[in-house]
Amino acid sequence: MILLKRLSTTILLLTLLLSDYVAQGQESMFNSPDYKKIEAQIADTASKFYYPRLMDRYEYADNKMSLEEKRCLYYGYTLHKNYAPYKQSKYLDSLYKLPKQQNYSKKMLNKILLYADSALAKDPFDLTALLYQEKIYRQLHRPRKSYICGFRIKLIQEVLMSSGNGQSKENAIHVISVPHEYDFMRLMGLRVTGKKNSQDQPFDYLYVAPNDIDAEGFYFNVSVFKKLLYRK
Repeated sequence: MILLKRLSTTILLLTLLLSDYVAQGQESMFNSPDYKKIEAQIADTASKFYYPRLMDRYEYADNKMSLEEKRCLYYGYTLHKNYAPYKQSKYLDSLYKLPKQQNYSKKMLNKILLYADSALAKDPFDLTALLYQEKIYRQLHRPRKSYICGFRIKLIQEVLMSSGNGQSKENAIHVISVPHEYDFMRLMGLRVTGKKNSQDQPFDYLYVAPNDIDAEGFYFNVSVFKKLLYRK
């Protein structure tokens, strides 16, 4: 029920984002991440944007975090030593291989939580692991744990939506990993039907099935981790 409510709210927000409500002559409401500025902010030990401080607030689900703080947290992770967008956790592989069923035994639920916890230890913004956690904690009637997972999912979602609406390259949604493209579509209640990527441009384009908002697909800006690929 909580997840369905979140999805309903998300679809409403997405509809608003896709509407032409930014008047001509006004600046776009979307903001691309300024990585140089973020790097300076999160390195300042005296700043509220100091990265360990932001991560603590994320871990404890501090709902007083501002959007700028959330953006510094998410996009700032690309500067963390553990950031590895092209290396998938073996625990995430285990989650993908789970049998598709509605009801798992309690033993299996705990095993899935172990996989998710291990994946999140490698990448605290792993949306797939967070979505599994949130669902299972609800099934186990652990509301505080479920709330924390929901907070983290919503934070990532909010940050992505602040970066663009995905309806043009100029307003592409900025992500820090390819799986976030698909997880974001899943959160929107949209089904991906295909993908177009460009070797010479920092964009991916996901096609989606017919939907209530009449969107054919979404652009994602993948420049931050494509640069890492070119360095290799």
